[in-house]
Amino acid sequence: MIPKKGGAPLPPSPICLPREHAKAAGFVLAIEEALTRPGWSGAQRGRLRALLRLWVYRAEGRDPQFEKYGSFGRRPGSAPPTSVDAIVAAWRRIVPLDKAARKRRRVPWAVNEAARERHRYKE
Repeated sequence: MIPKKGGAPLPPSPICLPREHAKAAGFVLAIEEALTRPGWSGAQRGRLRALLRLWVYRAEGRDPQFEKYGSFGRRPGSAPPTSVDAIVAAWRRIVPLDKAARKRRRVPWAVNEAARERHRYKE
């Protein structure tokens, strides 16, 4: 979340496996620190307080969904996430899935063409 009136943004929420209370506690500290900074609108402060309440429950072990599935959105009855799921989720944050975002991250044509010319006659 980015402050409406300017300032440092809140970092993205961590990707947690089940019962990773240390990561949740670290994010609680980040939210509390963000609430002390100026620049947030009233609605944003409300959202930050709601986030703080949720992550405090998670850090204290009082959120049964977090205890079973971590910060992954899972349907009831599905298998708990593994470390592979955490790796995949981290990569999904890095690599955009929509076409417009992928297009913005592409290397310009001139750079690709120059690289092709450099390697064209190598054997």
